[in-house]
Amino acid sequence: MDDKKSFWTTLPGILTGITSLITAIGGIITLFYQIGVIGNKDTSINKHSQETIQTQRIIEEGLSQLNQQELSQRHVELEKKLREMETKINEKERQLNQTGEMQVPYVNISGTWQGTGGLSYIINHSGNFVTVQEVNPIYGITAVGQGTINEQNIDVWYTTAMGTTGRAILKVSADGRQITGTITDQTMGISTPIALYR
Repeated sequence: MDDKKSFWTTLPGILTGITSLITAIGGIITLFYQIGVIGNKDTSINKHSQETIQTQRIIEEGLSQLNQQELSQRHVELEKKLREMETKINEKERQLNQTGEMQVPYVNISGTWQGTGGLSYIINHSGNFVTVQEVNPIYGITAVGQGTINEQNIDVWYTTAMGTTGRAILKVSADGRQITGTITDQTMGISTPIALYR
């Protein structure tokens, strides 16, 4: 008599089958969530994510065409520009303090904020002024900017590693944990929504 059992009737076979089934179900749920069948039905969020990812892809394609030396040089230039921005802001802040015109900020937004696609944003906030540094996990510093904050409203002009310039019109949430708005690249003529979290 043949005592050979089917693989699927053994304990390892059963565990393998259950694991495969759970993985398949998880994949289907993830797919349904991403295409909006389940989960958040707000199509503006899906559209927002798609537009932001598409813009990031365009920028990353441009950065990927730079060799390491060019990219390093652009990082140095962006860091220099950021230091110049911070120096100007410190001077403006000193002048406002002397005249008593400095406004109390709505909420301090200094710190590291997370965006889409692994991007992070380092924001320095002092009085009514902000500087922003965008950091890509692959390409390093990809943009720097400076601007003002008035209560919940932020207005920042920026320069990218690709040499383009733009403006970000943003708003801080009531709890100070989210920044949303629109980024408009003046050079490429592209506007995209943005959402940052901390």
